[in-house]
Amino acid sequence: MKTERQKVIISHLTPCNVFGDVGCDHGVMTEAVLSLNIAGRAVYSDVSPLCLKKAQTLLAPFKARATGVVADGIVSAHAECDQVLIAGMGGMEIIKILQTAYTLPLRLVLQPMKDEERVRRTLHALSYRITTDTLFSAEGKYYYLITAEKGEESTPYGEREYRYGRDVLKEFSPVFTRILTERKAVLESALKGATEKEELLLRLREIEELMAYGNQKNR
Repeated sequence: MKTERQKVIISHLTPCNVFGDVGCDHGVMTEAVLSLNIAGRAVYSDVSPLCLKKAQTLLAPFKARATGVVADGIVSAHAECDQVLIAGMGGMEIIKILQTAYTLPLRLVLQPMKDEERVRRTLHALSYRITTDTLFSAEGKYYYLITAEKGEESTPYGEREYRYGRDVLKEFSPVFTRILTERKAVLESALKGATEKEELLLRLREIEELMAYGNQKNR
């Protein structure tokens, strides 16, 4: 049984020759990719031998099409992967994986748990264009999902797009409104005891401007 979060991620995977699942945990995403014939073959990996063993058990029916390796990041075993998924990790860990990768695929599907802005900037620094940059809710939590392909952006990102996500700003979903409301409350609380207030006030003003725009957009 797939979680709502997993279903959303799967919906953003595109057909490929060799799929790479980095940080595969129990192998659920690789199992879905092979079952749905999204990829002909898959390479799944995890830094934990225990997790890899569980994934190998799940993926036993696909043994001829799936290769499992204990690995920290994108290694030589992923050399043929043309699409790689990295989901459920912190943004800085994802960045480390990308910056130290043995090779980088044509397409990336990323679901960072935090530091999304830095992930976006790193993708551009590595000559990727961001094709999906959205926000979704599942199991009572919210998640960012970013897909990217090799190539240059037709329209460069602005600072707010780096901070919040291009598609997130366009869609301005109720989830995003809730996030902004929460951040506004945190900033207002921080301002009460702050001695250096300029940066906090700038961030608060930006959020208030975004909320005003969102209210007008969603009328």
